[in-house]
Amino acid sequence: MSEEFKKPQPLGKFNLNFLSAPNPQYAGPLRKDRNSRSQMEFLRIMENNKDPLNLQGRPLQNYTLDQVSQHNTENDAWIILNDKVYDMTMYINYHPGGKIILNAAGQDGTHLFNRYHPWINIEPIISKLQIGTLIKSHL
Repeated sequence: MSEEFKKPQPLGKFNLNFLSAPNPQYAGPLRKDRNSRSQMEFLRIMENNKDPLNLQGRPLQNYTLDQVSQHNTENDAWIILNDKVYDMTMYINYHPGGKIILNAAGQDGTHLFNRYHPWINIEPIISKLQIGTLIKSHL
């Protein structure tokens, strides 16, 4: 058999794990915790729920940075994005990066968001989680 018609040899080992069924113990390369859920699942929840925070038509409130800073835990996480205040508590387990989102809990996360997600229009994703707007101090 001539050299040019030999069966090609593999170039090395390839990881083909992505072809197998999903492993429930593996949260994915970006997810840091195994309780994370799918972003698509969150979008479906938002689409099917007109009032996910049970605000019952209550108007948006105005909050100071000091007020927002009191909500900085996994069970009570408010985040400011572009001067809008969001209660992100229910979103934490759906965040593609896992609980790293808590780094912005209780504060203005605009800079972090724009640093890591400049291509994402977040408004359609979390608009129903908005609870108010930031009152800027004029010091």
